[in-house]
Amino acid sequence: MNADTKHSNRNIITYIASTLGVIASVMGFIVIFFPNAFNLELWLEHSKIVIEGAKFDDKKASAIMLQRLNSISTEDTIKMWKRLTGTEQTIKSNNIQFIHKIIAHYYLPYKKNGENKESVVVAAYSVPKNHECHACEVALSFMEFAPPDDKHGDGWIISIEDLFVLRDGAWGKPSDGLRVEQIGSQRFGVRLKSSYTSTGEFTEKTSIYAKLGGTYQSVFDEVTENDNAGLVGEDDPGYFNQKRTIEFLNQVSDSNFFDIKLSIEIFEQQRLSRSEKILTFVGRKYSER
Repeated sequence: MNADTKHSNRNIITYIASTLGVIASVMGFIVIFFPNAFNLELWLEHSKIVIEGAKFDDKKASAIMLQRLNSISTEDTIKMWKRLTGTEQTIKSNNIQFIHKIIAHYYLPYKKNGENKESVVVAAYSVPKNHECHACEVALSFMEFAPPDDKHGDGWIISIEDLFVLRDGAWGKPSDGLRVEQIGSQRFGVRLKSSYTSTGEFTEKTSIYAKLGGTYQSVFDEVTENDNAGLVGEDDPGYFNQKRTIEFLNQVSDSNFFDIKLSIEIFEQQRLSRSEKILTFVGRKYSER
């Protein structure tokens, strides 16, 4: 072997070692700062059937979700909680117990390759034990189960798992307005409502969150109800009431994001008016056409 060949081989070995070093560093960063992001066992779980047969099993799906949440160590659960809530929802003890509960199962129709399908999203919430103040929110998690198809045969697999991704509610419980719905072909969104009353005026705000670039981001924010019934009676000339109703259009289309029809009803100065707006997803938000 001549000197040039030896030198070339050394360069190849150095390049391979350097590349492996970079990969190891990146993986180490992920493991340290995102302990649940890379999980070989979980990846394998997502590639196999977890519910046998064509019929979905609600009880088994709930058990799978709760088992997954309970399998996370207390230390990692606290890290996830703090990353989601910041310093607003403090935890005084590193040994605190977390409570995990199922909220609901959402059956979502969609279209894939021209064929009608239906996936199921299981929503759950997590909260530290005895976390019951008025401002005490919960952490929301979602697990989507994909129906049988040509790739994984006669059974359901876990297609999406998103743990501790949104915060919601009060008094240590999720809000009544929480809802998971199909907002695009093979894409679900999470609808949350918040409300408050100030000096006799009631205001309700609706936000819709969708997964964009790996994180859940708000794609729709609007006041959907507003009135001053706590200040004046409905017969008073100064009484007003505004309502906005959200409806997703073309829910069986192949669109990445469905359009929204916003029906607006305003009662003001003893007169009722109605109108509609069509909102389209542009960039990272819904906006009027």
